Amino acid sequence: MRLLNTVSLRLKEFDAISVPPYAILSHTWGRHELLFQDFQNLEAAKHKAGYIKVMKACSYAREYNFDWIWIDSCCINKESSAELSEAINSTYQYYQDATVCYAYLSDVVRANENAARLDLKFRRSRWFTRGWTLQELLAPPYVVFLDENWVDIGTKWTLRHVLSSITSIPVGVLVGTELEQASVAQRMSWAATRETTRPEDMAYCLMGIFGINMSPIYGEGSAKAFMRLQQEIIRYSDDRSIFAWSTSHSSSTDELTGLFAKSPADFRLSSEVISSSLEDTSSYSFANNGLHISIPLIPDPIYRQRDPENRYGLYLAFLHCKTRHGEHIAVHLQKKGSQYMRCRPSELVLTSSLPNILRMEEVVISEPLPVNRKGPRRYWNESSLEEYYLKSSLVNDRFISAAVGERLQSLVLPFTGGSLSELGMGKYRSSGEEFTILAGLNQDNIPVFDVVLTNDSPLGFDDHAQRLLKTHTPHYADKHQTLLKDGGLLSLTLRRTSDCIGGLLVLDYIPKEQADVPFYDTTIAPDQLVPKSDFAVPSAVRLAERHSIPWMMHRDSKFDLQLTLQFDCFPPDTIQRRYSRPSYLVSANSASHFVMMYEGSHALFPSFDCAVVFGLNGDTVWTDIVLLSRSGTLETAKDIWGRYVSKEPGQLKGTASVVVDFPCNNWQGVVHRERYELTIDLEKRKTLQLGTHSVNFRWKLLRRVRWAEPETLSHSDTLLSTT
Repeated sequence: MRLLNTVSLRLKEFDAISVPPYAILSHTWGRHELLFQDFQNLEAAKHKAGYIKVMKACSYAREYNFDWIWIDSCCINKESSAELSEAINSTYQYYQDATVCYAYLSDVVRANENAARLDLKFRRSRWFTRGWTLQELLAPPYVVFLDENWVDIGTKWTLRHVLSSITSIPVGVLVGTELEQASVAQRMSWAATRETTRPEDMAYCLMGIFGINMSPIYGEGSAKAFMRLQQEIIRYSDDRSIFAWSTSHSSSTDELTGLFAKSPADFRLSSEVISSSLEDTSSYSFANNGLHISIPLIPDPIYRQRDPENRYGLYLAFLHCKTRHGEHIAVHLQKKGSQYMRCRPSELVLTSSLPNILRMEEVVISEPLPVNRKGPRRYWNESSLEEYYLKSSLVNDRFISAAVGERLQSLVLPFTGGSLSELGMGKYRSSGEEFTILAGLNQDNIPVFDVVLTNDSPLGFDDHAQRLLKTHTPHYADKHQTLLKDGGLLSLTLRRTSDCIGGLLVLDYIPKEQADVPFYDTTIAPDQLVPKSDFAVPSAVRLAERHSIPWMMHRDSKFDLQLTLQFDCFPPDTIQRRYSRPSYLVSANSASHFVMMYEGSHALFPSFDCAVVFGLNGDTVWTDIVLLSRSGTLETAKDIWGRYVSKEPGQLKGTASVVVDFPCNNWQGVVHRERYELTIDLEKRKTLQLGTHSVNFRWKLLRRVRWAEPETLSHSDTLLSTT
């Protein structure tokens, strides 16, 4: 392994047993990166844009006492095919073994941004679209996100719910040890919307996530590389969710394929597929004439009436995997001679139960998939003492330190497992609130820490300390925040360093005007629960006009209504994942209902706003639609959400409509009112698709009503103002 010295900028090779503690950089490549060859004459390479990035990365690592850092652009000699192959197969391990990973987001600037704009920029960062950054997010135990100016945005822990929303990766996988529990289809889905510069890398960047190794062959093409990846996976795994994929609907329904997907994009709808633990699964292998597999088949029920003898050889094949809602997954197969091929590959069939007779004749002993992932990283051993350093930038005019005078800094107190130590005490001048810093190891020997208001704790100091000691968590919480009386926050953040076994605890104050940041999670927030239902919501839809009057002909497309989703929803932790241009997958995280705002535009009439409400009532879903006025006080998504807090859910159904009136002048100057109906309904899926329910809109002309002369009209006569 080759590392870069953060002081001398010299590269040095280490064997596996002598690798020192090091930081690692995750970034997206730009133009003129600093490469391995540039270090032969570093002075001549200073004009390259990548030189500044490398210098900043080294400077940031040195701030936390790291002498060594690994950066892929300059620590790999890509002119050597043998070294490149070794690096590609070892990259996941490099990131996993690093003390800390710095994820540099060159297109995000945190300064002077409110929470909403920062959240939007963070979500749209190019870093989340690249293939290699997926393993760079999953492998390291500790990740710090940095903006364009190398300013801290947050960590993988504090941003865990935001990251889960962006990537569709469950929180438990991001910060816990649950990667092994994720099915093959789930892991593939995390890469479905990502891209790589070289097409073959879309397969190679996934090797570490599945714990496999294979030689890269650049030039073989993305399809062959991805085929080799899947063949290598089935050598070690009997997880049949690897066959639970579907092509895009733009593909031909007459297309015949095998059971292997062509790219990770085919798994874009498979994030909820889980492998089944049935005892009668059998082995399968790949030979020169195709995939050999024992699988239950039944004649396709769709064609049973039209073809009772099954002359066309159409079958349903059950894959021994399910959705998270318990639906069994099957694919369409067609017999061609002595072999079968998959037909209608854009569909995955869902059934609530399996047929009565499903026999598997071949039985094997399963060998677990060797995922290259360790348990929680231990920075200590039980016979040693854990040390934390406490550092603070709190100035004297705002805080008094009762422990070390002017500032809380450079305090070192050792402690052993199952006990806490007080690292420092302080007082907030304006309110007189006193606080104490606690840190130690809980009964599971996991580091825990907190900042406690000692004169205003609802539990009492001793009870709080005992609860902290008894905390059971497989995760490494790295940030705690405590609310002060003036609305500001005391923030205690853990930073990993090279020379400190425990870490550096940084105490800071966040003013009230910056404290209301729903973008960030805190350790108080519960882990995100998997929602029972989620909805595929169109971000933009054009609705052709329909008529309730049979004799009326459909007018041309200028009479279509365009609905566009606005970036205003409530609650703010509503999960939104943009899978493709026309659709979002949304679900409520902390509430039983949520609101999304749309703008309606029409070529002939004034535009209008409406709010769409989705909710759960037990196992059933409901929706409602509200027309908003543009005069007076404008209502927000939060205002609309508040209307439904006390509303009886039983009154709401899976369909709703609203009437919209428009004023209209005909060629004779007579003013009419055209009355339209905008309807929304929720449809439960029958095949695997985005969400458990799809959201459908309809737009229909109800009737025309003659109005009074224009000068006698008032705004109260219309739902929409002509201005």
